[in-house]
Amino acid sequence: MVRAMRRARKPPNEASAVEARRPLLYSRTCQLALRAMERLAAAAPEVSDGLISQSTLSRMAKISAASLAQILHRLRNAGLIVARRGPSGGVGLARAARDIAVLEVIRAIDGTGIEGRCVLGFSECSDATPCPAHPVWKPAKELLARQLENRSLDDLARTVERKRARDARRHLPHHPLGRLAGRHLSEDAEDVEGEARPGRDHRPARAPRMVASTDA
Repeated sequence: MVRAMRRARKPPNEASAVEARRPLLYSRTCQLALRAMERLAAAAPEVSDGLISQSTLSRMAKISAASLAQILHRLRNAGLIVARRGPSGGVGLARAARDIAVLEVIRAIDGTGIEGRCVLGFSECSDATPCPAHPVWKPAKELLARQLENRSLDDLARTVERKRARDARRHLPHHPLGRLAGRHLSEDAEDVEGEARPGRDHRPARAPRMVASTDA
């Protein structure tokens, strides 16, 4: 009886509230799928048959085995990856990384829901019932979709590699050897262990002047 009363008290727009709690852009599952596909794209040139084991991909992408299995199942159904069972099996891209658009991965996981999603979180946003941000958000969504459609997994892998290289250089000075290397690479670095650098005027230190004692 109490449960029935609680169900009756539920507001009629509860579905709208659930819709509003969805992520503005892409779900967590979609983000993990993009990470897994990026890792597959980066590893493809390094493996002979283009396949890597799921356990290896799980470690590379830092995704739990259970979550990865579900993601790969959906990507396989979308025709974006291939899988082979057995000791020498694994998963790999169904096409070359340069031929798979980032938008394909997003739509395989999240569908096309973002195209009708309101940037302010309202349940419905259209030309007929626009929110205050609709005139700006509508063309922005279309521009974003075109951008992701024109960017491939190969582009994504290259971008991630450049970011990792930049981060590695940024953290290098925190290591003692990195600080030493930074001193050598700097134009204004001081000499290391007293060794003269080319182009600098390093004169030998003068010997201390001896003063004769006047004491008897």
